[in-house]
Amino acid sequence: MNPPPSHINTHIPRGTGRGGGVAAIYDSSVLMDPKPKLNYNSFESLVLSLSHPNWKTLQPVLFVIVYRAPGPYSDFISEFSEFLSSLVLKSDKVIIVGDFNIHVDVDNDSLSNAFISLIDSIGFCQSVNKPTHCFNHTLDLVLSYGIDIEHLIVFPHNPFLSDHYLVTFEFILLDYKPLGKTSYSRCLSDSAVAKFKEEIPSVFNSMPCLNLTESYNNFSPSEIDNLVDSATGSLRSTLDSIAPIKRKLLKHRRLAPWYNHQTRQLKQIARKSERKWRSSKLSEYRSNWQDDLKIYRKALRNARGAYYSALIEENKNNPRFLFSTVARLTESHSSIEPHIPINLSSNDFMSFFYNKIITIREKINHQLPSTVISGSPSSGTSVNVNLDVYLDCFSAIDLHQLTSIISSSKPSTCLLDPIPTRLLKEVVPLIGTSLLDMINLSLLSGYVPQSFKVAVIKPLLKKSTLDPGVLANYRPISNLPFLSKILEKVVAKELCDFLHNNSLFEDLEFIIAQRQLWLKLIMTFCLLLTMDLSLYLYY
Repeated sequence: MNPPPSHINTHIPRGTGRGGGVAAIYDSSVLMDPKPKLNYNSFESLVLSLSHPNWKTLQPVLFVIVYRAPGPYSDFISEFSEFLSSLVLKSDKVIIVGDFNIHVDVDNDSLSNAFISLIDSIGFCQSVNKPTHCFNHTLDLVLSYGIDIEHLIVFPHNPFLSDHYLVTFEFILLDYKPLGKTSYSRCLSDSAVAKFKEEIPSVFNSMPCLNLTESYNNFSPSEIDNLVDSATGSLRSTLDSIAPIKRKLLKHRRLAPWYNHQTRQLKQIARKSERKWRSSKLSEYRSNWQDDLKIYRKALRNARGAYYSALIEENKNNPRFLFSTVARLTESHSSIEPHIPINLSSNDFMSFFYNKIITIREKINHQLPSTVISGSPSSGTSVNVNLDVYLDCFSAIDLHQLTSIISSSKPSTCLLDPIPTRLLKEVVPLIGTSLLDMINLSLLSGYVPQSFKVAVIKPLLKKSTLDPGVLANYRPISNLPFLSKILEKVVAKELCDFLHNNSLFEDLEFIIAQRQLWLKLIMTFCLLLTMDLSLYLYY
């Protein structure tokens, strides 16, 4: 048979007798690949592999043409059942067309009932519901598995062409969009870090040098904000010019870290044995495939165990990492990100958390006594308080103190930070003077820059069993910029020193460990509020 121009003809002739067989004619631009012939006594078949034009690595659609001759059907059901099972093992999308010579339109036909029951049990759908033969029977069928058949049309009978009717239909190969999420990151190579260290001093040297002990009163809040924004903006713009942020698509499915070259080879051997058994159906090949599969699974378990053993040994002094690893291995609910309903917006969370804070403030104000006399029974404390002592300003710190606080802080980075915290720690010797000016200007003026008050809020479900659609079941987790945390630590240290030097600390050592500075500070601060001491802190 000569196909039309730019078309390809694929034909499998009948094994015995004259003529017959099955064939397909398709456009040469279609990525069709004929599969090896499968021999069955009760029907003929031609299997074609249809690949996606844009995503050739995707599992192809199997397009199958079948012809069953009229006559006895004792072997057809069993052979066709085996045939369908082999197809669905090879692909999750299968289309079968052809002349089955089965009267599927006759309800009391035994072959029709057995055939319909078979395709239903495997998951195939039969789409033709009109006569396709001149004797008004439905003999030509379109079976589909895992793919939708659309716009199926049975054309009127044309006796000049055939005693069968022409059947056309459409199906869609959807464009593949890999599941994943988008991330933004920088490539901070050694050369990029070195170049940043080379350029950043000249950028900060161009900023004015401040004599804070004399001129801090001359700075308005807006000028302080401009100074801080200028410094952080210089850090960000300099790093952007050297190592710009790039968008990266993270694929949803990644190879397991313990999946190595050895396990990959064993998997290939097992798949090769499986294909050999499925093509020959010999019990010997099946036994070989099962043995190879056991070897591969055992090697995979051993590789996984060795990977986690090495990981635990390497991080044995990091309990946070160990607990998170155990949570992932046990699929703990606390390690799974909650699915926030789509009807809850960021503004809903912001309004809820804001109103919650306002409510807490009002409750505290109502519970505070109007006057508390020092040392009286009603005050519930034995602290001797000097009412003439008050904290009206903070003191400036030196460069050594600032460097010590920065180096001892955790290198956690917030989305609001101009540069990664690890990089900031490396360049502190180069820009420490400018950072010191910002911190001291805030301390001496009693003003916190606006950019230090902005936080990234992440809603966290209080318990995994709670309803994620209820706002009251969330608590806000705020991430502040790194420099804001540094200012907090400086203020906390000076405040604690003031309380300690003036004997304003309550004796809480038997409750609180000495290193729990923040909890002790909060409890003492609440105590001072109830005593109505004069404490000036502008925030």
